Amino acid sequence: MEASNFFTAAAKLFSRLIPRHIDWLLVLSVIPLVAAGLLTMNSFQGEDRFYDKQVLWVVIAAVTFLFFSFVDFHFLPCGLS
Repeated sequence: MEASNFFTAAAKLFSRLIPRHIDWLLVLSVIPLVAAGLLTMNSFQGEDRFYDKQVLWVVIAAVTFLFFSFVDFHFLPCGLS
């Protein structure tokens, strides 16, 4: 019984942490495209400084996306939200 309570509590916590207003199918379809682009970019010349910069910008973009997906923009005036 304790294991089921643990999983129920974990599911509730997990459902509160994941924003529901995000189109997760779109997000999950972008991940293989970005991975394929990085893999292709890395296979052209092997070690390349542009590959490292691209990986850095992908990480920055993902962190920025996650940060702003948790911000509630309803505090903005009606015309801006």
